[in-house]
Amino acid sequence: NAAATGVGLLFGGIAFAGAGSHANKKAHELYEEVLKNEKEINNSIDLLNKLTLYSRKLRGAILTIHNQLYVPNVVKLCKLVEQEADWNLYTDEQKMLVQNNIMLVSILHRLNSTALYRVTETDEKGNVTNIETNFDEVSEVIEKAKHDTEELLKKKEN
Repeated sequence: NAAATGVGLLFGGIAFAGAGSHANKKAHELYEEVLKNEKEINNSIDLLNKLTLYSRKLRGAILTIHNQLYVPNVVKLCKLVEQEADWNLYTDEQKMLVQNNIMLVSILHRLNSTALYRVTETDEKGNVTNIETNFDEVSEVIEKAKHDTEELLKKKEN
């Protein structure tokens, strides 16, 4: 009976070792999956932080131009149009006011319509699976807006 028990323990040990090996392999696969998910999460957090930074830069440029230039110019334009609506009767200074308003609307439109990212991949259901940042274009648009508003202010001073 002791011999049968020994053989039983031997086969049980082998079976247990095989099950343990399988469980160990499964645990290793799960660990690799966790590491992969952790990397994807960290990449997503990094991307969201960058999107936040660039959206704040874009918002700051829009608010600055809107509050410091656009609103005061629109108020002046409204007063002008209330007094006289015929372009042909405007002085050069009044025409410049209209042109400046058009330029400011164009600058604000450009800033507002610049995407922070582009969708680069979708799955068969149309769900977004990958995006690409558009930070170079955002930076260029902000710099161009600064340049254009500086030019507008120079024209206004002359």
